[in-house]
Amino acid sequence: MRLQRTAIPLSDVKETAQEYQQGFGNRLFTLSRRHQIYYIGCMRYVVLILSVLMVGGCAVQVQTMRPPVTRTYELRERRQIFDGLAALLVAERIGIATKDVGKGIIVTDSFDVLPEYCDCGKNLLGAEYPGQRRGVMSLKVSDGRKITITIDFKTRLRIRTNNRRLVCTSRGVLENKLLAALEKELGENTIHQRD
Repeated sequence: MRLQRTAIPLSDVKETAQEYQQGFGNRLFTLSRRHQIYYIGCMRYVVLILSVLMVGGCAVQVQTMRPPVTRTYELRERRQIFDGLAALLVAERIGIATKDVGKGIIVTDSFDVLPEYCDCGKNLLGAEYPGQRRGVMSLKVSDGRKITITIDFKTRLRIRTNNRRLVCTSRGVLENKLLAALEKELGENTIHQRD
């Protein structure tokens, strides 16, 4: 069976278009001119608000990275300071992943971080992002006449709603807490200088 091509007369096409315009097409939007202007104005505001919310929801404040907390001690043995820091981490319930006395390095396991220890930015409404904060701390103890402790604390936030991860900035609270406890443990004759 073969299909045959049939030509539709041009007059039929014009009549169909005219019927559409007169009938259904004009009944689709029968708003007055005033209502049309109002409708278009409202749609502009809706589009503007949606675009601002979309851009604002994706925006994340740029985090300023804080330099590591550093303290220098005199008249102390490196091993004593190293063991004191390790004991303080265990007391704070922070697990130790790597401990190398020869290199003077302690690296912690990933641990839960309290919101007051780090700044992860704020959302469009000015509230802190909800989510799980995890951190890793790297402690370096130098060797020599003056012993320098450098604590580098890196924190990330996993936002619950969209599973996005943010890099957070340490506020220095946990690092200073550990160093203050170390100075208390070492005694009063410890001399320290903040770098």
